[in-house]
Amino acid sequence: MARTQATIKKATAAAKAATADGTRAVAAGKAPRGGVAEQQQRPVSAGKAPVSRAAIAASAGKKPVAIGENGPIVPHKKRRFRPGTKALREIRRYQKSFEPLIPKLPFNRLVREIAQDLVQVGVDGFRFSAAAIEALQAAAESYLVDLLSETLYAAIHAHRITISDKDINLVTTVKALSGDAMALKLRDVRNRSIQLTDVDRQLKEENVKKYRAAQIKKAEDAAVKQALADVDDDLDLVVE
Repeated sequence: MARTQATIKKATAAAKAATADGTRAVAAGKAPRGGVAEQQQRPVSAGKAPVSRAAIAASAGKKPVAIGENGPIVPHKKRRFRPGTKALREIRRYQKSFEPLIPKLPFNRLVREIAQDLVQVGVDGFRFSAAAIEALQAAAESYLVDLLSETLYAAIHAHRITISDKDINLVTTVKALSGDAMALKLRDVRNRSIQLTDVDRQLKEENVKKYRAAQIKKAEDAAVKQALADVDDDLDLVVE
């Protein structure tokens, strides 16, 4: 520790001495050796221009250092973000925007190529309106977003962050199986609804029959009552 302090003191004394010598030389009208005045008074050989620091730095393959009033200007280092910061920023930006994620012209060319492959022989081709292309692009982007979000869940379930092709295969397989199960369930529901409809129809027919029978019986009872009343009236007349 003492040796270090002694070294610092010697360096400080040497710097002060050099500064004092430079100050005296400037006061006497002379510039210190290697100073600006000496560089300006240095003779230039015929046919050669003075070489600047920027040219020397460029020839050495280094970027030239800008010199300011207070010394060399240190360029600011490019900011380095933590991993995932820019990705989250892009995700938030795309979530807030309503613009399509796929460029329009490449998607338009892809749609036309697929349509050309599906077109029959002897047909000139299809024509797509701008609204049809936009609808196809919106449907395709919605499907891709859903697929990739479910694929991310599959990767997280496997304790991974990066999705891979096996995650996509797993999601598509599960979707296919769930789609088949859903189709079977819908078929069962449709068959059951048809059966219930038949039962309802039969019940309605039975109810209609019962109602008609009740109405007929009521009419018959009313007719019998009226006939009995007429008979009673006739008997009363005969008795009188």
